[in-house]
Amino acid sequence: MLRFLTAVAAAPVQVILLISAAVALVGCSRPSTLQEVLAEDVLHVITREAPSIFYEGRDGATGYDYELAKRFADELGVELRVRVAEDNTEILSVLSRNYAHIGLAGLSGQPGIAGQYRVLPTGITAQSVVVYHRDQMRPKSLEDLTGQTLHLVAESNHEHLIADKNQGFDWQVHPSIDAAGVLARVESGEFAYAVVSSNELELNHVFYPHVKKAFYLGEPEELAWLFPTDQDNTLVNAASEFLDKLKADGTLDQLAERFYGHLDQLNYVGARTFMHHVDNRLPKYEELFQDYASDFGMDWRLLAAIGYQESHWRPNAVSPTGVRG
Repeated sequence: MLRFLTAVAAAPVQVILLISAAVALVGCSRPSTLQEVLAEDVLHVITREAPSIFYEGRDGATGYDYELAKRFADELGVELRVRVAEDNTEILSVLSRNYAHIGLAGLSGQPGIAGQYRVLPTGITAQSVVVYHRDQMRPKSLEDLTGQTLHLVAESNHEHLIADKNQGFDWQVHPSIDAAGVLARVESGEFAYAVVSSNELELNHVFYPHVKKAFYLGEPEELAWLFPTDQDNTLVNAASEFLDKLKADGTLDQLAERFYGHLDQLNYVGARTFMHHVDNRLPKYEELFQDYASDFGMDWRLLAAIGYQESHWRPNAVSPTGVRG
């Protein structure tokens, strides 16, 4: 021992530092997942592009799950770093290897998911719904699909609902297309019948007027964030407490209203008209809306929405009662 201490005393400073670091690591426990996030100053999230989860809007990234994740990262005081996957198969693969902290996949805590990942519900409930092209017979149950093929995306909420049923129909999983792609193929008539999540149908239905809802499969399930099981509970517990706070102060309801509250107000023509006005009229007044909204502590998009409701952003609009836009 004396020889060891003598040797250490005579060693270069770099060697002493390395020995000290090794001793410190032996004596310390591994940091928790939350501590790792805070130490790196980054929250790593993997997701896919979908109107219900994440997409690039006019003002940058948005989407219900993205907005929640951004608020959570801000609450932790860290950067939100988003990796966009091709599909849910890639998201689940990344989470299984613990290469991201949270997965935003639009999945529920269904059998097979809850056993492989830590699951945290996020406030949006959805059901699996069978859809069909309007020129086809409307099925009322799976029994009506005998001899037909149901189409669905891979790694979805739907497979476990139909996998064990033997009703005389086929079903085909498509790993290379998302829910919007499935709906587009039903719209064109390429697919006669398909299964999608009700929330994704609600967000997309105005763009596919030939797609009709037939019936639901199973009960409503709450969609969830997914966490790798290699993590400890510290990050998921912090996220759970954060979501509880947003639920209590009304933020969850506000976000749900923002992304889902308008869905029964527009038809196909109205949606197309609105998108055209967003691209061609809104840019002229966006800065004005932002300036006035900041004066009153409002979300400028709310002010813009009021303006659209009143005049479709036409400054010379005149109502039947003489009110000018």
